[in-house]
Amino acid sequence: MVVDVSIALPGVEKKKKEMLKAKPPARKGAKVKAADGTSAKQIDIEDIWKVHLERIEKMRSAVEAPVDTQGCHKLADPLAEPKVFRFHILVGLMLSSQTKDEVTAATMKTLKDYGLNIENILQIETAELEKMLYPVSFYKRKAIYLQKTAKILQEKYDGDIPDTVEG
Repeated sequence: MVVDVSIALPGVEKKKKEMLKAKPPARKGAKVKAADGTSAKQIDIEDIWKVHLERIEKMRSAVEAPVDTQGCHKLADPLAEPKVFRFHILVGLMLSSQTKDEVTAATMKTLKDYGLNIENILQIETAELEKMLYPVSFYKRKAIYLQKTAKILQEKYDGDIPDTVEG
């Protein structure tokens, strides 16, 4: 059963038309305390991420996280030649997805002890590489991707990481 509310509630149609013609409310600012907790200020909603970033930076400055000492940027051998150094960074990034930083760091140490470079990754049997990558998440897929990546780098980019995404 359908009921016409305009008959039951006088003035509904007029109110409905007014609502349809009305402009959306203006965007309002938000009152937010500064990161130091001292004063409240009026800011635009778009800028609220800046306040969150300030608070995250303040929180992170007090405590050292595993990513600070064992993140991908720390895993490459600084004494390696530049091509190998860049390859180490790429491998660390590839292994780090869905894997704790401590596990990625330990696996990278294993690979570096083996001799982590494009040539060695291309020569090693996939099953052997999988054994070395076992601690990381999705180690079987990552072993395959690592070897495919090494092959592409060897064939198309002279064993180096391209300067741009386009190659």
